Amino acid sequence: MEKPHSFVLLAFGIALITSCGAPIEKGKELPSTAEYVWQHLCKQTALAGQRVALAGYINLDQWRQRGDENFCQLVDEDGNHLTHLTIKRKRINSLKIKTGKIEVNNHIRYVDFDESGSFILDNEGKEIPLTQKILLSFDLVYAKHADTGHYPTSEVADDGDAPFFEKFAKKGELYYTFRAENIRIDAL
Repeated sequence: MEKPHSFVLLAFGIALITSCGAPIEKGKELPSTAEYVWQHLCKQTALAGQRVALAGYINLDQWRQRGDENFCQLVDEDGNHLTHLTIKRKRINSLKIKTGKIEVNNHIRYVDFDESGSFILDNEGKEIPLTQKILLSFDLVYAKHADTGHYPTSEVADDGDAPFFEKFAKKGELYYTFRAENIRIDAL
């Protein structure tokens, strides 16, 4: 009876050690303006697969919650969009949104939330007010065609016709879409 018990303890110990993983590193800090993001991240793929960082504010204007994920965006000093975010609820690098009244209309749930009672959890699990500027480090991942390995582009149909980058988009410009993965949040 002792051998199975020892084996279970050994297996649990190995699982615990491997689940800890390496700490999430900070990325190379880039200029944190919407114009820079449009010119260097949306119109180019030179930084594909690299770990980068943008400074800005978590914006909950378009906040959505699904399961343990919060969908929101990072904005610059002027409130201009930098990137969309999917932030999982956990002990670090996360959001804690204090919700209130829930109303259902046409099968859509509308949730009130208390922005003053909500906060960001940084890389050490410390609370940061939503109004405080943060440094968001992430792996830059572009949409990629599975068969060809090419990055698909979208074309700006008319001046200002690029979602979230209306001020910078010119007719005929091609742009790429990217997502932020493996995020790390640090207070500034």
